[in-house]
Amino acid sequence: MIIYLIIFGISLLILIKAAGWMSDAAIQISHHFGLPSPVIGATIIALVTTMPETLTSITSGIQGHGQLGVGNAFGSPAANLGLIMGLTLLLSKPKTKSYEITQNIIIVAFLLTLLGVVFYDRNLGARGGIFLILCGFAYLIYSGYTAHKHAKVREFFVAKIEQQKHKMKGKELKHILAEFIPAVILLPLASLGVTESGVFIAKTLQIPEFLIGFTLISIGTSLPELAIAVSLFLKKKQDLSFGNLTGASILTLTFSLGIAVLFQPFYISPQLALLSFPFLLIIFLATLLLHKKSIPPQLVGALLISLYCLYLINNILIESQITPTL
Repeated sequence: MIIYLIIFGISLLILIKAAGWMSDAAIQISHHFGLPSPVIGATIIALVTTMPETLTSITSGIQGHGQLGVGNAFGSPAANLGLIMGLTLLLSKPKTKSYEITQNIIIVAFLLTLLGVVFYDRNLGARGGIFLILCGFAYLIYSGYTAHKHAKVREFFVAKIEQQKHKMKGKELKHILAEFIPAVILLPLASLGVTESGVFIAKTLQIPEFLIGFTLISIGTSLPELAIAVSLFLKKKQDLSFGNLTGASILTLTFSLGIAVLFQPFYISPQLALLSFPFLLIIFLATLLLHKKSIPPQLVGALLISLYCLYLINNILIESQITPTL
């Protein structure tokens, strides 16, 4: 137990450091190509920070623990929006874009309706997994396009100025990649270290696999998003953070869940479809309150954190009732 606690601590420190490199490199990439920062947040950072969830789904599936990956796929989006976004709002006033919030709520509503209606009281198997993975690729392309399309003239102007400054400093793309690639490698490895050690500790306490994935692993694999959110807060780049959190949540529901069910079918129980999925959608819907200027962002953040805690309790109660079926 002591050895695994040490592994957990070291992996966590590496995770936070790699997340800082990732945010620095992403900002440099946006400057190098003259891209508005929301485009980077919605594509590159969102994709890379989803790697821990995706790798967890792959490794747990290969090892015959598919419930870990599925629990992680349902728990991570809630952790991203409820816990991490809530903490970000408590700390600062991130720049949010109405189109981004609206489109992501529509996409999440579509995914949860698909899972809840089409696979109600059925197994979500390989065909459904392939469809979800294709949806993930489609979303990644679409989010990058819409972020570029809705970027304001000022954001393009600032991006071009930063591009010229970047060129004057003589920092070439290979130098940026020298920072980016180690972060890409270390982020998933450190997350796996956190989750694997966490799994051992949790299993010692005899916690069901789905709950391990839904709670401990989902929070562990969301640590890159948390570390990057804090790093971007310190750099006053919160608009990057919001695009990352919402994008990563959708990619987790598509890539990570899709890969998990490729290895092992998952039974969508009536309790999950009728109680858990709507609760997750409520967390996303709560971000609409950011449109209301009369509502302080700190209040929205507190609401998101409260909803996340209720979501955890709700799913723990559900799991305690359907564990024999799973």
